[in-house]
Amino acid sequence: MQIGAKVKLEGKSRKGKNRIKEAGGNQFEVVDIKDRVFFSGMAGPWIRVENGTSKHGRWVHQDNDPDFSIVSID
Repeated sequence: MQIGAKVKLEGKSRKGKNRIKEAGGNQFEVVDIKDRVFFSGMAGPWIRVENGTSKHGRWVHQDNDPDFSIVSID
């Protein structure tokens, strides 16, 4: 996964599915990748995705996110 890659988020949980619906679609762009984020003790990689508005950006764990799966579309 690289910065600038286009990805599709798939909701695993009700929360994840609702967040995708609120964002107005499931296609996002990777804007940052970190090994750690302040809100979780789980090691990364953590992927920051945005859909063109900062309102609908979010951090998603690449492998173990409880709410989302990431699918590369590039």
